[in-house]
Amino acid sequence: LTDNTDTINITAQDDGSGNKQLDFSGTATKAVYQGLFQKVTYYSDSDNLTDINTNSTLSREVTWSVTDANDDDAGAETSSVTTTINITEDNDQPVITLAGTPELDYQENESAAIIDGAITIEDVDDINMSAATVTLTAGGFTDSTGDNSTTKVLGDDGDVLGIDSSYLEPAGFSLIDNTGGSWTLTDGTDTITITAQDDGSGNKQLEFSGSATKVVYQGLLQHVTYDSSSENLTDVATNPNTQSRVVTWTITDDTIAGAAEERVSNEITTTTTVNITDSNDAATFSFGGANTAAELVNRQVTYTELADAENDAANTPLIVNGNITLADAD
Repeated sequence: LTDNTDTINITAQDDGSGNKQLDFSGTATKAVYQGLFQKVTYYSDSDNLTDINTNSTLSREVTWSVTDANDDDAGAETSSVTTTINITEDNDQPVITLAGTPELDYQENESAAIIDGAITIEDVDDINMSAATVTLTAGGFTDSTGDNSTTKVLGDDGDVLGIDSSYLEPAGFSLIDNTGGSWTLTDGTDTITITAQDDGSGNKQLEFSGSATKVVYQGLLQHVTYDSSSENLTDVATNPNTQSRVVTWTITDDTIAGAAEERVSNEITTTTTVNITDSNDAATFSFGGANTAAELVNRQVTYTELADAENDAANTPLIVNGNITLADAD
């Protein structure tokens, strides 16, 4: 740079110790150097500029050094002072990425199916997550009466959220506690507690808690399963449009114990649709009483006609089976 009187070269460089440095060189007046120093700026393009996961410094130290031009021939002298830049960090949200098409197709009476085996978790300024939930937030029902509420009760949706247990041991997990609907797992480094519960709004939920790496949480969420024990899991008679469930995934990043600054954890939510294909179950008969299998296949009754054919009124109609019942699960 030049102002037509003085010329200054400014070089952005490493100082030899891994520190970023601006080097100003060239003979110029104090006013020129002072003006340039007054316009030196700092910024960071990082989303993790405090490296809070390692509890390192939340500030930067800027060292200013200036060397005179030895105009008095007494030898050049250098003076240094420092400025502290205090950093206020912004805790970025974690990111959940689902499969390209976030859907699961589930057939009635199918075994437990993994909802999303491709789910990933990212967080630019956190190594660990602290919690996650998987919740069935829509499409379920607590009771179905089918097409006649006065005579038939078909029960609830039978929905079950679970974990594919075949994943746990190969992934290095062992069960260290199993109490009251909660399972505590450890891989020797991280410990996670999984609780099957109601979310407080009547929705079925799996809650994961415990500080653990993104990889641990990601692996567990990739093996969350859905299945239904119901023979009427779409409640098709009373809710013909309810042919799916909505699964909501929530992940919460970690706060750091002993960090230089207290911060609030962040969470992010996204959803997957479970498409239900139901099966029309066959109606079933029950004849009541102690019937053998053969009798149920070919039920026989005996009817004796009176000898007096002219006295038809005396022939009493015979009830074939007064105990017969008809049932249909859906």
